[in-house]
Amino acid sequence: MGVRFFFKIYFNFCPKLCYTSPMNKLHCKINLKNLVNREHNYMLPILLERFRPLVGQKVVKESGVLLAKFLYLIPKSSVELMVCQTVSKYCLTFVVRGSSACADSAWVYADSIIYVGFLDGQTLCRLNEYSALPVDYSYDKLIKSRELVRETREKLRLAEFYLAGFGETD
Repeated sequence: MGVRFFFKIYFNFCPKLCYTSPMNKLHCKINLKNLVNREHNYMLPILLERFRPLVGQKVVKESGVLLAKFLYLIPKSSVELMVCQTVSKYCLTFVVRGSSACADSAWVYADSIIYVGFLDGQTLCRLNEYSALPVDYSYDKLIKSRELVRETREKLRLAEFYLAGFGETD
């Protein structure tokens, strides 16, 4: 599986360099993920609308790369993120990728896959449904979610230990 690049625009998100302490690096990663998801939410409806008339038509080469005559359908990124088509024989997908520099040569990365439609060989047979990604990640909510996962795992571990000799069903 290869990748075909339509835009090679790299984006460094943090206007101020973040320190590489875990907290600041996490803040930088959260901001980048929110930005990548916003771009996903911006591009998906545009891509769906532009590819809608092509349902039932041959849109990719045998190798899975989008035919050159349809390259104009790919919108420019609203922010400077890298957008590329992934090569597949089953789905027409694009990836939005971003990277952000932090201090001391540390980098954070985020990406999001945009599923435009499903392929039957080289033909676009149907479009994917629109689904928005969350763009409201925050440091506090993430830390609370991590704590909830730890607590839930511990409760699950204790419950499984208690059931170990009996199983979950009779």
